[in-house]
Formats: sequence, structure tokens, C-alpha cells
Amino acid sequence: MDKAAALLTLNHQLAYVAIKPEYFSGEEEQLLDQLKADPEAGGKTPGSRLRAVLYRNYEQDAQGFGSFASFYEHHMERLIEHFKGKLT
Repeated sequence: MDKAAALLTLNHQLAYVAIKPEYFSGEEEQLLDQLKADPEAGGKTPGSRLRAVLYRNYEQDAQGFGSFASFYEHHMERLIEHFKGKLT
């Protein structure tokens, strides 16, 4: 498979790209080959994901809240209290 086709197979996948003006040494190539792409590493943190989901909920139904900040604070407080209630 030529290099362009190999690159195209990576469409919509997390991948590493290494570029430098000179050729990679054998040791450098081995290090690059050992890299594993972690989809979570390049994505949002769990907290960012939760905030984004809450924002989408706010957009669809503000539940009477005048701002996303108050919506977010209310729902985060509910989550905190829920998990605090599980503590022994």
C-alpha cells in the first residue's frame, strides 16, 4: 500500500504524526512504533463532556433558568448532593 493510501485509511482516527527535516534514526523509528493512540488522551475530559451535555440539555429545555451558569450550578449541585448522600 502506498503512503498516501495508508494515510487515507486513518481518516477519523486518532493518529500520531512525526515530521522532521532529516531521516529518523532506527532508535527513533522504534520509539514511534511503540506509541499507542489513546482516544481519551486527545478528547475532552470527563468534566468537559459533562458540561457540554448539560449545555445541550439547557439549549433544549432551560427549565426556567435565565442563564446557563445558573442551570449548570443547579444541576452540578444536585449531582454533588446525590453522591455525597452515598458516602458513609
